[in-house]
Amino acid sequence: MTAIEYAQIAALLSVAAIASVHTLGSKVNSHF
Repeated sequence: MTAIEYAQIAALLSVAAIASVHTLGSKVNSHF
């Protein structure tokens, strides 16, 4: 695996993590 491929996978994982955190935050905000 090249460094570019590793960087692309890391970017995708970070985007997915940020999206999941945002959805969790919106669920908590709407709940309270």
